[in-house]
Amino acid sequence: MLTMAETIDLQKFVGTVIVVGIILVMGMFILSEIGDNTKEDVATTTSTSDADVSFTDDITLSAFTSYPTATCSEIVVTNSTGEEIVLATGNYTVENCVLTVDAGSPYKLETVDIAYDYTYTAETNSEATNASESLVTSLSNGTGWIAILIVVGFATIILTLLSSGLAESMKGSREQPIY
Repeated sequence: MLTMAETIDLQKFVGTVIVVGIILVMGMFILSEIGDNTKEDVATTTSTSDADVSFTDDITLSAFTSYPTATCSEIVVTNSTGEEIVLATGNYTVENCVLTVDAGSPYKLETVDIAYDYTYTAETNSEATNASESLVTSLSNGTGWIAILIVVGFATIILTLLSSGLAESMKGSREQPIY
């Protein structure tokens, strides 16, 4: 049987392991949130064109394919076969960088060039983001050692309990006579 002092020491050890584990998990969560919240959104506007596009029902502009949060503006559609004619906006509509060809457009199924500006938001990392993400990575790589220490600690507790129970049973068997 464990003495009162040994029981208190084991309780302190288990409590300490639990508190350290909780603090590490909370610290990693807080650092992860700091990393996410310190990323900076930067709006970037760029001009581009999609050449030789078939003027079909729906045309997803290439900027939207690359940047799904992009917004397109200043769209100019020109007929690229023969003489270049700027198509009137009545031939198409644009929503979320998807150009929809009106059914009655005389240019439907022809080849067109589409020039436009697009704006998208990109996340960039600040020094604070990089530092907190680096610390989270370092702590997460060290958790293997923490897990080993916890397993060894609990194995020590179990072996201590077993050995004290075995010692107690051996003490009791010496006091009983053998028949």
